[in-house]
Amino acid sequence: MTMHPEDTSIIKEYRVKIEKFERDVEIIGDGGKKQKKSIVHFAGASKPMILNATNLKMISVVIGSKYIEDWIGKEITIKVLQERSFGEIMDVVRVLNKK
Repeated sequence: MTMHPEDTSIIKEYRVKIEKFERDVEIIGDGGKKQKKSIVHFAGASKPMILNATNLKMISVVIGSKYIEDWIGKEITIKVLQERSFGEIMDVVRVLNKK
């Protein structure tokens, strides 16, 4: 899918501290399909963030370590975007490459 500038807009940007990381958490997705995903909890946040491969990789780049134990207590910047995907506009969360 090709993204055009008019297809995305930043809603909000947040600086967050990683409090906890979990692997292989069973998530029930669209249509009741069960999937195992990695999730990250942020200090002071009411809900965790389900991580896709892109956000997982970006966290390791920003923090400078592929080892999850190094991530706890570190801060990252996330942004909420509205993106057009499959003909619909939806909110998505992305990890920014900011240190």
